[in-house]
Amino acid sequence: STLDTPRAMSPIDDDPTPDAEGGRPVTLLRRDGERRAGRRHLAGERMLSVRLIGGDSFALMCTPGDEIELALGFLRAEGWIETLDDVDAAEMCDVGDGVRVRLRRSPDDPPAARRNLVLGSSCGMCGREDALPYLASLEPVPDAPPFPAAACFAVAERVRDLQPLFRSTGGAHAVALFAPDGAIVAVGEDVGRHAAFDKAVGRCLRAGVETRGLAAFLSGRASLEMIAKGARSRLAALVAVGAPTDAAVDLAERVALALAGFVRDDGMTVYAHPERFGG
Repeated sequence: STLDTPRAMSPIDDDPTPDAEGGRPVTLLRRDGERRAGRRHLAGERMLSVRLIGGDSFALMCTPGDEIELALGFLRAEGWIETLDDVDAAEMCDVGDGVRVRLRRSPDDPPAARRNLVLGSSCGMCGREDALPYLASLEPVPDAPPFPAAACFAVAERVRDLQPLFRSTGGAHAVALFAPDGAIVAVGEDVGRHAAFDKAVGRCLRAGVETRGLAAFLSGRASLEMIAKGARSRLAALVAVGAPTDAAVDLAERVALALAGFVRDDGMTVYAHPERFGG
């Protein structure tokens, strides 16, 4: 999803699978103050471990399905393999969500682009060996007065004019950090959603602006990694143009981060902690 759209949008009317049977409970919050309960299906998001036998391991966030294909495509993109002839074996692990890959080349041979095994700005959890401990270490965000929903709607209307990279290329994500009064504190733009978030936070760090108690507006969807970044910055709320994943909602609930998606002109869909949004 992007901020530029040729049509008027409503979070309740445009929300996919309204009141879906078997979906997750949500609160539908309209700009006029109306609240009602609903249910929504969420896209699956899981952590896939790709282990090179005798070599490195990587953590990739993905939708379940086609795990081996994903592992091979990732290794191809990273320069570990060129064709399937470079792979001796690739199979799902017996325990847990993972793929084991045995390469014909020596694991000691450096690939064309060796993966940095830290949290990358453009890839979220990709490459973290400590992803599960990292997520478990996230603490609940500080208690604060309910974040005004009006500020979220105001920023959704204004941030479009603060995306020069998107206006010139049509291919960039944006993250805006804003205060409870609706003042936009920092905006980050990047082709990667995670890098855009990091740029916005980095701008606050360089300017000496405290991120605790602010909210983040995302031009796309809200994934697990984005919730983790919000928790690390001690944000009060996160609102997105698109939908969250089930893993994102689970983490937002655990760390007490208010989470909404489908923020539009007249409302938004609240997926976690509706009590932390002020009417």
